[in-house]
Amino acid sequence: MALVHYGNPKKYVYLMQVNGISDPDRLPSGRTLRIPTVGRYRVKKGDTLGKIAARFLRSSKRADFLTWLNRIKDPARLEPGTVITIPFLIRHRAQQGQTMVDVARRYYFTSRSTGLLRRFNGRKTNALREGEIIWVPIFDPDAFHEKVLKRRKAFEKRQKKLKEQARHIAKRAVVDRNGSGSSNAANDRDSKVKNGAEPGNKRSRAASVIERAFKLYREGEYQLALAILKEHVERQDVKPAEEARAREIMAYCLVALDRPR
Repeated sequence: MALVHYGNPKKYVYLMQVNGISDPDRLPSGRTLRIPTVGRYRVKKGDTLGKIAARFLRSSKRADFLTWLNRIKDPARLEPGTVITIPFLIRHRAQQGQTMVDVARRYYFTSRSTGLLRRFNGRKTNALREGEIIWVPIFDPDAFHEKVLKRRKAFEKRQKKLKEQARHIAKRAVVDRNGSGSSNAANDRDSKVKNGAEPGNKRSRAASVIERAFKLYREGEYQLALAILKEHVERQDVKPAEEARAREIMAYCLVALDRPR
């Protein structure tokens, strides 16, 4: 049943706890079971997160949890019609020797959500007394962590693309600087620079890359400019003046990226 309703057979503990079942392998025939699910609530005029939390999560102090779960940027300006996710609650009575870590492992199957569970219950420590009631919000943490992983993969893909663009632009800058349209000629010059045959070209290449990065900065391509400078200037033995100029442009880019848009 847990596999059908939650997509994970380990989550049978939800059904056990909500329905008061002690042995999951022995279910009485004909018994009606309650299947708790994550809910959705459409905000109405006059609603606040405090009121919604008090209604569904048993305390208005848990409004911060709804803010975090639904990634609400401004809790004070909750627009009517907004649909927010409402977790269902499981009532857990602490057994002898149990801690918050044990409860997190039981319902979240990992200890990394212990802090979340502790904050939800207004606790400062993980210690529990026997018989103490703990409310566990179930909000499909597996799906939440999948979203985090997807965003991380998208970011890494973007960074890889920026590095490839940086290499391509730097190669073009070398060709443009030397007035040649042949990539083979540029590669030959690069190999000579590496071997120490033409140190002058190495400096001119760094200067051309810096000029290209500054042009990208003025065009608003801050991340690409940063990638170019890091890839092709910081790792080379450039003149102190060129390095200072590169770091100056990098500072401009970082300031522009931090600026609110």
